[in-house]
Amino acid sequence: MNKEETIDKFVCFMKDELEKDGYKIGQAHFNFALSHTAKYVNNPDELISEGDDLTKFKSICKISDEEFKTVINACLTNDLVKEFGGNERNYSLIQLTEKGLARANCVEKGKDFKPMANYVINGNINASNLQIGNNNNQNIENAISQILNEIDKMNVSEEQKKEAKGLLQKFTEHPVISGILSGVALKALGF
Repeated sequence: MNKEETIDKFVCFMKDELEKDGYKIGQAHFNFALSHTAKYVNNPDELISEGDDLTKFKSICKISDEEFKTVINACLTNDLVKEFGGNERNYSLIQLTEKGLARANCVEKGKDFKPMANYVINGNINASNLQIGNNNNQNIENAISQILNEIDKMNVSEEQKKEAKGLLQKFTEHPVISGILSGVALKALGF
């Protein structure tokens, strides 16, 4: 199991389920409860089946219960999903978060990504093939690549170039920005 790929499938599954029914993030909960045996004092033990959403997810992603626990716990830790209920982790009331939705959108847009954004830039820009304005499609990976090339061309010390590239890398590692950029794009850029 590739954990990152499975996380991508997991958040995309949740996003697709929300969209199928026209729900917004806070309007629906998912039941990813694992099957377990409920123990009773004066009654026989009862087998509790796994949640419906876990069954659906397992039908599209072949995953064991232990692998699923690893994935959902990583999602909880990284605020891609949140769990409601008591202190006991049973995964029966899970919601997708804004961050999880951003990751799902990033995964889907990575296949056919034409981002549109508004940017405010204060300062001088010396770059060719730079597209600025409203309602323009801008490929942010190409823009970052262009910035890296411009840094290399600058007439400054290697230490200053290294510092500038480090700041750019720190920028791309921010959760919001990394949610926009795909991991493939970051690797291609050398980050």
